Amino acid sequence: MEFVGIIVAVSNLEEKQGSTQPNNQASIQCFRDIVVQTQEEFPKGICATLKGDAARNFSLTEGTKVRVFFEPRVNQSKASGKWFTSCHAWRIDACWTHPVPPYKTTPKIRDFRGPRREGEKKITIV
Repeated sequence: MEFVGIIVAVSNLEEKQGSTQPNNQASIQCFRDIVVQTQEEFPKGICATLKGDAARNFSLTEGTKVRVFFEPRVNQSKASGKWFTSCHAWRIDACWTHPVPPYKTTPKIRDFRGPRREGEKKITIV
């Protein structure tokens, strides 16, 4: 899934030590939260979480228009037993920021057929 919006806030890189390895070897996990506001009639703020190398290498700043590719996840809190949804972003790309000139669809066509007969109109599209 994906959405387009403008970055409103970027959190600092968080490093947590955990054991995700099968042999209980300690590993460091990196997280970064990015809040993106959608560009709709009624804008919504969406907090997306980057993990691992994507979080380490993230270099975009607030105010940048981005396309966020994400995977929604439904989790259950072990402490309270409540369900919640998180937005795991696996890629965030900056959108084209320069205005693209409008494409001119009207071609310039001129009629070079030579002399016309009486009553025939000249065809010229400019």
